[in-house]
Amino acid sequence: MHKLMRLLTMMALFALTLFSVSAQEDAGTAEIRVGHFSPDAPNVDIYVNGDLTIENLAYTQVTPFLELPANTYTVAVTPAGTSVDDAVIGPVDITLEADTNTTVGAVGSAEDGTLAATVFTEDFTEPTDSNNAIITVLHAIEGEGAVNVEGSGITLIEALRYPDAGAGTDGAFTREVPQGTYTLNVTVSATDVTVRTVSGVDINPGDIFLIVALGPQSNDGDILIVTPDGNLEETSEDMADMSDEDMGDETEEADDSEDMADEEADDMDDMDMMEGTAEIRVGHFSPDAPNVDVYIDGEVAIEDLAYTQVTPFIEVDAGTYEIAVAPTGTSLDDAVIGPVDLTFEPDSNTTVAAVGSAEDGTLTATVFTEDFTEPTDSNNAIITVLHAIEGEGAVDVVGSGITLVEALRYPDADAGADGAFTREVPQGTYTLNVNVPATGVTVRTISGVDINPGDIFLIVALGPQSNDGDILIVTPDGNLEDEEAEEDSE
Repeated sequence: MHKLMRLLTMMALFALTLFSVSAQEDAGTAEIRVGHFSPDAPNVDIYVNGDLTIENLAYTQVTPFLELPANTYTVAVTPAGTSVDDAVIGPVDITLEADTNTTVGAVGSAEDGTLAATVFTEDFTEPTDSNNAIITVLHAIEGEGAVNVEGSGITLIEALRYPDAGAGTDGAFTREVPQGTYTLNVTVSATDVTVRTVSGVDINPGDIFLIVALGPQSNDGDILIVTPDGNLEETSEDMADMSDEDMGDETEEADDSEDMADEEADDMDDMDMMEGTAEIRVGHFSPDAPNVDVYIDGEVAIEDLAYTQVTPFIEVDAGTYEIAVAPTGTSLDDAVIGPVDLTFEPDSNTTVAAVGSAEDGTLTATVFTEDFTEPTDSNNAIITVLHAIEGEGAVDVVGSGITLVEALRYPDADAGADGAFTREVPQGTYTLNVNVPATGVTVRTISGVDINPGDIFLIVALGPQSNDGDILIVTPDGNLEDEEAEEDSE
């Protein structure tokens, strides 16, 4: 109990410290919490702006949400009892926007040197139906591919990927669900094998839950369910049972793990490329931006890309590249996006897309990966939907009355949202509607979309916030030829 009281005291100091370091006035407030989801990592301390603010957080523990001024904070995670110089995650700058709910989760493995933080926001706006609740699911099973989450036979989330900051994937998805008592199953999308399950989960109107699929790749992990109040009290007994000797052993193990991670990082510094290949493409989805040139490692790789144009996927060596985007005919020094380092993992399909507004100074790149593994049903196709309507809140995508994607957010790199979601859909001829769930208004629509078995489509909701934008549908071969044909016909 003494350790719990000390931890709660530190939580209070956390709030006071963050308020004292805020340089913004009247910038609004944000809510933040921290969760420990790395099964082999020791208890950890959290440093904010160089000060120890959360102490001795154990595996599966999640703090309550705390309110603090919207601002940018430097966060680092260290083994409990060490210093900020011993950080195993960070220091990294995290920007908290006003009126957001952000969770910082430690995932990965200390032993394997993959310990990392995933940062995701959760949309806690009022449910569209008063009988609904809000859940956020986090995929924290390292080594496991994309997963589906089913609740008593209803698919709640499809093709949720493990966190990968380099690919712009935060591993989390927030949606509304109807009230009920659920059996939750986490299944691997590619094989339909159930790897996590929990029964008797009561979800009542207005509930807000974080649901975390925990543990390494195996069928033995757990599902953690946490409210916005956290679970520190529930785990206090475990904390009280930990002896000082145990803490010393864990800290020593953490030091060894850190040394291993440092050695692996040094090896990576000596090697820009990884084994294997990746596929990448570039799309221009900023309606008021000029044609652009795309630079890779300082050289022009794609010239004169126009709005709505998407290149085909091209195969490159897996590795890290410096990417920049500049107005056509200018130079790298005139880049409006980047230069930024992007890592392309082996056997991945990555789209780099320009979104936002040149005039408003919000032009940016969103980077997302698409899971093109064989569909689980031979009659299905694979679609990726990108929300590129700047100024619009979360949207649902409905295909001929079937909800295909729910609560898809506009890209926000600081919040770990890439704006994209990939899933399987049955074959058919669809009328696609992009709806704003908060208002029920349809803001984009297209009819007569033929989706055949094995098709792969990128579907982009385009344009600024209005009802006048289009929906763009592109295959992996891109649409450069289509655009050139249009120009020739003119």
